[in-house]
Amino acid sequence: ASHRTLDSRQYGLFVTDRIRFNEQWQTILGGREVRLDEKAFDGVTGSQARHTQQYVFLPRASLIYKPVESISLYTSYSKGLSLGGTAPWFASNADETLAPTTSRQLEAGVKYDWRRISFAAAVFQTRQAYQYAKPDGAGNFTYVQQGEQKNTGLELSANGWATERLQIATSVAAIRARVTGSGTPDYEGHQAINVPKLRASVYADYALPWVNGLAVLGGVQYSAKKSANRTGTVEVGDYAVVNVGSRYTTRVDGYETVFRLSVDNLFDKRYWRDAGEYMGDDYLFQGAPLTARLSASVNF
Repeated sequence: ASHRTLDSRQYGLFVTDRIRFNEQWQTILGGREVRLDEKAFDGVTGSQARHTQQYVFLPRASLIYKPVESISLYTSYSKGLSLGGTAPWFASNADETLAPTTSRQLEAGVKYDWRRISFAAAVFQTRQAYQYAKPDGAGNFTYVQQGEQKNTGLELSANGWATERLQIATSVAAIRARVTGSGTPDYEGHQAINVPKLRASVYADYALPWVNGLAVLGGVQYSAKKSANRTGTVEVGDYAVVNVGSRYTTRVDGYETVFRLSVDNLFDKRYWRDAGEYMGDDYLFQGAPLTARLSASVNF
């Protein structure tokens, strides 16, 4: 017989307030008070293995400074709450669901509005509990929350209207992901699993001048190579995927109607989209092949 393994319930209250001190300075303060009531059960017997009841406050705060109208400097801090992982079949605590974990994110950056384009640069850092099947050196494993994974990065972006007809969205990010305090040295000192050191994208949307309502769009998404296991001894290659499409906006019986054609992975590239784990085993997830979609939507 099969049994449920988790009953997790969250009740929350949200509060947010924006305070303007003057034309240059403002702050946004808020948070979420969460009441967590979570029960974990033994997957074989169905008996209760853990009952976690707690209140967790998840703050959000940001400080913004505008020296001139077109420039904003900001810094922000936030906390998040995530469900705990489930132990794989080969662990000594197989099928056990660990307690929820909190994550922290710190970010600072600058935004500059030039005409109809917004440029941004930001540095960020996220910290989250490291969950994994810890080896004991004798061929046995125990699924634990020990240590943390820290991702530190720099992101640059530009979004907006380059011309009256051309809209662009671009971004590039460099990320350093490290595991510390895990108690397993082989899992530390290198890029964490499934996090590329570099990722980038560029997309454009152009309204054709000779057909009213018709636009063409396209873009490229790039990811550098990534570690495919926790020891960093196996990697999947980098990839760039091209997507194109078109959009036609008109009126049908007086209602605005939009027809869309999208072609993803135009050159049918074979690539590994993600590398990760499922139930403790290492998996590679293949990216979608050449895919075309045609859709229509009507606004009443």
